[in-house]
Order: sequence, then structure tokens, then C-alpha cells
Amino acid sequence: MPAAIFDMDGVLIISNPAHLQAWKEYGGRHGLEISDEMYYRAFSGRRNDEGLEELFPGRFTREERLQLSEAKEAYYREHFAPKLQPVPGVVELVRALADRRVPLALATSGPRENAELILRQLGLRDLFGVLVAGFDVPAAKPDPAIFLEAARQLGTPPAECVVFEDSPAGVEAASRAGARCVAVTTSDRAETLRDRGAHLVVDDFTHLDVDGLLGSNGVLPR
Repeated sequence: MPAAIFDMDGVLIISNPAHLQAWKEYGGRHGLEISDEMYYRAFSGRRNDEGLEELFPGRFTREERLQLSEAKEAYYREHFAPKLQPVPGVVELVRALADRRVPLALATSGPRENAELILRQLGLRDLFGVLVAGFDVPAAKPDPAIFLEAARQLGTPPAECVVFEDSPAGVEAASRAGARCVAVTTSDRAETLRDRGAHLVVDDFTHLDVDGLLGSNGVLPR
């Protein structure tokens, strides 16, 4: 039985602009100036602590980076998360896969608290049997660890999984895991996502043919 693994930010919800604004507001109060370019270069598809070290090398200890990350995410959950909208078509896609008994996992670089909140807001929590968050694995995307762990918990070989991603780092991680990948252009250009290994690139999920994905020539072979 094939399985599906979803990223969260940029795949389930349109959240990158909110994360960017949260970093600007919370970071600005702590002397961190983060531009749009800096955010998408350092944080897209990656853990906060890694992004902070890339942007401000040596400025913070690991513990300070973790504390900043946790505080920023709490700020994001309070001020931004309740207003977020799903990527068009994704709720219907998840439900269609669940109706066809495709096992589902969420694999996000973000904290587990964010994932639980968003899944509940979308009314999808009961459909995901597996949830892997950023600190559940030893290395962040583009390392394949998070998708390998999700596949392990699903009991499905990575080659029989399809990953839904939006970031170049996430697409590369899926490719390195040996999974197939559907990429959505909410965070980067189609050309970049294809270059990183995406098998299919879409602008959103409204016209995605689930039965086609599951067919003998689809991204999710039976």
C-alpha cells in the first residue's frame, strides 16, 4: 500500500508570510533584523535554530538559539496561526487520500505544537496516523532523516511514499530518501523545485487528480 507524507508550512497552510512577519516583529524586539531574502534563504524548509546560526554565525549559543526559536514560535501561534488559510485544494486532497485508505504522515521542520494546532484548525488531525516534527530526528532537511522516519513509522518503504513539499530543501530531502515528490509553488519557482528532484510541480492542489496519482502510471503506483 502506498503512503503519503505531507510537509506543513507552504503545503497544508499558506504560512511563510506569517512566519516572516513573526520573525520581523519578534526578532526586531531582540535586535534581529531579518529581511525577506534572509528569511527565505535561511528558514524555508529548515529548523529555526539552523537558520539563526546561518544568519548570525557565532552570535548565539545553541541554547540561546533554541530559546529564541521557541519564543518566536509561541508568538507566531498566538498572533498569526489562527488566521492562516489552507493551500487551495489541500483539505480535499487529504480527505480523498484518506477515503482511499492511503496512510498519511505529517513531517514538518517546525515544532510539534505548531503541527497539532494547524491539523486541528483544518479538521484533519484524526486522518494523520504519524506526525514527525523537526526535533524528532537528528538532522534537518535537506537531510532525508525526517522522511525516512515518517516512512518507518508508516511501515511503508520510502520508494512507495509520495512526499508533498514546497521548499527546495524539502524536495531534495524527499529525493534523497528515495521517495517520489509532488511540489507546490507556494515558496519557490517551479524550475527550482524540478531541479531539486520534484516529479510533479503544481501551483496548488485544486486540480490534482487523486486517482491519477494512484494509477499504474501515477506518482503513487498501486
